[in-house]
Amino acid sequence: MTDQTDSPRKARRRSRRWLRIAFYAFGWFAIALQAYNFYLFVGLIGK
Repeated sequence: MTDQTDSPRKARRRSRRWLRIAFYAFGWFAIALQAYNFYLFVGLIGK
């Protein structure tokens, strides 16, 4: 009984941690993508 009551709590905490990691990863990916697009845009203007 204790395992059944403890597992949902642990799973929820673990999923929240992974959600935060995914959120940070997505944020960094978006920043990198914008920087890359800006670099390509400047490169096209430079030509």
